[in-house]
Amino acid sequence: MKKMYFLLILVLVIGGCAKVPQTGEQQLQVTVSEQVQPPIELPSATATQNPTDTPPPTSTATSTPTITPTPTTTLTPTPASTPFGGGNGKVSMMVNINVVEVSLDENSDFDIIVPFDTLLEELKIEQLSSYRTDSVSPKGDLVAFWNCATEYCDTERGTLYLFNTNFNKTAEIDVPGVPYFIGWSPDESRLLYYLGSTMADDYYLVKTQDPGFGELIKLGRLVDVAWGPDGQTLYGQTGGKVFQYDTDGEELKTWTCNFNNDCMHDLSPDGKRFAGIQKHVPTGQGNPTIVISNTEFTDKKTIRISEDKALIIYLAWLPDNRHVVLVGESAKQRTRRFYRLDYLSILDVDTGEERSINLSIADDVENFTFCGLTPDGMHAVYLAVGGRVKEQGRLLMSGRTVMLHPLWEENAELVRLTDFEDVWESCPSWLVK
Repeated sequence: MKKMYFLLILVLVIGGCAKVPQTGEQQLQVTVSEQVQPPIELPSATATQNPTDTPPPTSTATSTPTITPTPTTTLTPTPASTPFGGGNGKVSMMVNINVVEVSLDENSDFDIIVPFDTLLEELKIEQLSSYRTDSVSPKGDLVAFWNCATEYCDTERGTLYLFNTNFNKTAEIDVPGVPYFIGWSPDESRLLYYLGSTMADDYYLVKTQDPGFGELIKLGRLVDVAWGPDGQTLYGQTGGKVFQYDTDGEELKTWTCNFNNDCMHDLSPDGKRFAGIQKHVPTGQGNPTIVISNTEFTDKKTIRISEDKALIIYLAWLPDNRHVVLVGESAKQRTRRFYRLDYLSILDVDTGEERSINLSIADDVENFTFCGLTPDGMHAVYLAVGGRVKEQGRLLMSGRTVMLHPLWEENAELVRLTDFEDVWESCPSWLVK
């Protein structure tokens, strides 16, 4: 364990040019040019425990007319459980291409699980590209790392490396595009990702345990795919059809859903209700409509959010089965050049009440995208990419950091997950081991 003030020597390259996604894209895109950095000191992470929790659950949805909610600030959660974030008090993430385990207790230690040079040597990576994506499993012992095939990623094709942290198991998968990682199954036997497309995305499962470690399963072109509460089934939609799949991609059940174009963006933790977004809309218009339905799509409730011109891109249920967190772009943000998901609110699906949250994003943040929620539903987690700096005639990015925002605190502000300086961080995985 490396304590605070120990020197972490990371031979890394951080910097890059922003690649700004078009409105409605689901993931941050950033290009990074490699530069050799001098040794830097990484202070350990700091975090404070939040004394609040989410409200208790209530009954499932029933058919009602469309509701236009009035924003409210009266939602009061119950006391929080420990440790911080609802995991075991630690996260795994990549920091400057080192796989790092960060402790979020007040002692704030970190441990290097896989050093940068070991990763390159074991995977025989001769050249790092200007574009990389990664994901660490919830137990912290499996890593997916995609490296573009060319230095400046002009082809957006590369190799997905899947490996365990002691490199007893490794696999390489040729991927014709940039993989956006959705998440791991609870038993870590599958990893879900998609390749972006104009109207619908191509979804894939990767086998991450034997037999068939590294084998690819194609689910097809779908609007959304989400894990079921059991962690062993998935739900996906194409057209007016919603499908349930097993972890081998076999169809288990099919429903017809015709009441909007995104019937099942996410399934509630108790498995009783779907939440969908009116997602595909003409340019210049918002998508203010959220639909809550039962799992047979025979009963629905339509709720309009408070800002008609906001573009909602993600939603996620809170553990209480009653509230959903909405993430997207405000109408004001959509007129700007940068891709910043500045719209955040909590919607009570039973009453239609919505509480809008001001994120107060710094002016020098050019890209600001959503990682997810902490397991206890108390914080929204974001990646913030700093503004451009000029060096050697090129415009480079100043770094990428993980930011947290408490959902239930009044007048709360964005805070950094770690105190690492001059680094390129990835979305964290809240450890369960």
